[in-house]
Amino acid sequence: IQYLIDNNIIQLKKNYLKGKNSRVYSICDDILSGEIHRYRNVDKILLKKYINRYYQFEIDNTDFIPKDIKDKIINDLYSVKIQYDKSIYFLDHIKNDDISVYNRNRYSVESINDKHIFYHFDHYGRVHSNFTILKTFIRKNCLLIDGEETCEIDLPNSQPLFLSKLIKDSESRWVNSEELNLFSFLVRNGNYYQYLIDNLKLSGKGEAKELTYKVLFGRNLRNSKWDVKFKKLFPTIHHFIKLYKKEHNDYKVLAWMLQRMESKLIFSEIINTIMIVNPNIKVITVHDSIIVQKRHKDFVTSVFNSRICENFEKNKYYI
Repeated sequence: IQYLIDNNIIQLKKNYLKGKNSRVYSICDDILSGEIHRYRNVDKILLKKYINRYYQFEIDNTDFIPKDIKDKIINDLYSVKIQYDKSIYFLDHIKNDDISVYNRNRYSVESINDKHIFYHFDHYGRVHSNFTILKTFIRKNCLLIDGEETCEIDLPNSQPLFLSKLIKDSESRWVNSEELNLFSFLVRNGNYYQYLIDNLKLSGKGEAKELTYKVLFGRNLRNSKWDVKFKKLFPTIHHFIKLYKKEHNDYKVLAWMLQRMESKLIFSEIINTIMIVNPNIKVITVHDSIIVQKRHKDFVTSVFNSRICENFEKNKYYI
């Protein structure tokens, strides 16, 4: 640790406090904003051992995704080829916007190109990989599965969608029925963000998403501008959000619950159905979306729609 400090790689952010916390370090800004020098491991024996052991670790890791589905997700990652030159050309044109975003994306592009695939199944049902960090343009325009063009199919406004499900299943007396019906209608039809933009005079979808995430996953402080705006449109739903977090004594609990609900729908319902009907379809997951070959778009879209309709009529999401 001292070596890393002396060479300006990490810095002490918080000192040791008995009974409170250990020392906390962070990577220095110059490292994050500087050029990444990536080491390419070409030792085939070492790589094979690493891939096998890492695979077994993630398969055995306890989470909410069944092992057979995890096995498919992992193996399908290796079927992807990235259009390297096209991806780098795009990244070079946004390099000056945010060097940290550029570095992370460039590293992911290079890793995918070299088949150095990273993946991790967290305890809330999400899969993190080289692909989840990629800029939308690269995911939608630069990925091939077995040499074929791909498309991305997603759940529109997924977190508000699952919030509506959670409220309905809880049968909360705190939420006004007319307000909930409007909210549910908006999220089911993918019009929720536009409704915020039109009624709160927001700058665009980016600001609407930021507002929503701050309210759903934040501390809901009284003077928060995001909470004040959301409360204007959905006062009793805002009250439910605060009560739910207070009841569980943790403001992060709502984020965990919504992510688990998302995971159950994506993996146990949608991907499981695809595996049963056509196991040869390869899928790449990016949280609330799935990347497949374009020739499978209509079928996978129909699976999305049918599973959403079915599961939002049944009480399947208690965890």
